[in-house]
Amino acid sequence: MNKTKLSPDLINPLSRQERKLYPYKRMDMHSLQATKIIKGERDDYRVIGNRGDKVADFFTTYAVFNGEFEEVTDRQTVLELHELTVYLSLDFYIEGLQNAFAAYDTGEEDSKTTTDLVTHPISELNITHLSNLWHTYKSLKTCAEIPIEDARAVRSQFLTFWEGYKERYQDIQLLPRTPLNEENKQFGIEKMYLESLVYKLSEWVNDEIDKTISIPDLIRLNGETLHESDIQFKNDSLSKLEKGNVFLINYLRKFMYCFYLPLAVIVFIVRFNVMVFAFPLVYFFGLKQSLAMLVPGYRAKLKKGFIASHKQNHSLVKSVSHETAHASSTRKGMDPFNFQLTYKNFGTGTLYTSLMFFGISIWLFFTQPLFLPFLISFILGIILLILSFILPRLNVSKMTVAFNRGEITMTRLSTVYSEQIGKLSVDRKKNLFKITIGSAQGMERAFAFKDADQLKQALGKIKRWADAENVNLEIL
Repeated sequence: MNKTKLSPDLINPLSRQERKLYPYKRMDMHSLQATKIIKGERDDYRVIGNRGDKVADFFTTYAVFNGEFEEVTDRQTVLELHELTVYLSLDFYIEGLQNAFAAYDTGEEDSKTTTDLVTHPISELNITHLSNLWHTYKSLKTCAEIPIEDARAVRSQFLTFWEGYKERYQDIQLLPRTPLNEENKQFGIEKMYLESLVYKLSEWVNDEIDKTISIPDLIRLNGETLHESDIQFKNDSLSKLEKGNVFLINYLRKFMYCFYLPLAVIVFIVRFNVMVFAFPLVYFFGLKQSLAMLVPGYRAKLKKGFIASHKQNHSLVKSVSHETAHASSTRKGMDPFNFQLTYKNFGTGTLYTSLMFFGISIWLFFTQPLFLPFLISFILGIILLILSFILPRLNVSKMTVAFNRGEITMTRLSTVYSEQIGKLSVDRKKNLFKITIGSAQGMERAFAFKDADQLKQALGKIKRWADAENVNLEIL
């Protein structure tokens, strides 16, 4: 193998010149990226296309180009190169499965690899095949160019591992995903990586794909549906305002780190003016997180429009799904339902705002000889403090929370898409239901059930919804 040092990533952004030569559109919230050179028997190839910015993302759309940057049109060659690219991109998930297998080896009773629901154990052969595959991935990390024989060897090794693992994969995928903190928790790591892989391979293809579809079938389906020539997406799912927000999210961070912060430090040293750090404080402690929470919702909206643009491929999706042992065109537990709940954040948000006004009034009292602004700020703080206790008891805090396919809608609040949810939690002692947006430590929307009976009625439905939507659920 060629051991010339290069970026360890298989896929990297295109150069500016190559972006101009690429004949297809760049999608919103994507960048144009390309694989390392794959050296074929007759020519050099690269798979190029739209790709998200996350480490584990695959190509959303793709095309294949030769060494002269001419598009390859031979269908068989195109499909094989895309397939090989996906197999070469599985290293993140292979490492994750290795970690999952290692987690069982703790010597504790609950570390066993089988139960009544998961009947196929992890064999020594599974572990050996997975280890061999991971060593092959590591050896390719330092290659500047990847010979096509090496790429085919990776595919062959994965299929060898898959042959011995596919029955256990079916068992794991059929487990209820949530709440893993109650039962089957020993399978949590393994299930997390498998679900993530299936989700990433299917998210831009179809949102009805059976979660037990085999990985090789899903990789093949990916290649057959996402070629640029098969996509008629107009890239108009996001409004101008939403596209502006996406631009702001992408470039405000660069502006902050590359321009404003260095300039602020220089001004502070020269003038000793701490106010130059006011904008960075607003950015890091408020604006940055608020903007970041918009991203999953925009991505979900973009995805809906994209999938609708290649509806003609849905018959192909169904035909591949039906080849699996547990094919299904609908997802369990997806009938919409709703509850009347009390929104707790009105009081919390008002309380925090009142504390902010109290802080401003204290600052004005000690630093500025202006009595009127101090008095106004102090009075506003008192009014908001009183409202923080009154609002949760008023009808304005009563909301209908509706669980629909792919989203949760709330009266007078913006829709939360499944992808935005870091975690749902139900506290049976306090009769609370919480939606955590973003990461598991992100912003919370908290609701109170009327009583324990309403919570008990809701819990089963919320469990089924979370399982169908692949959303984490914590029950306390």
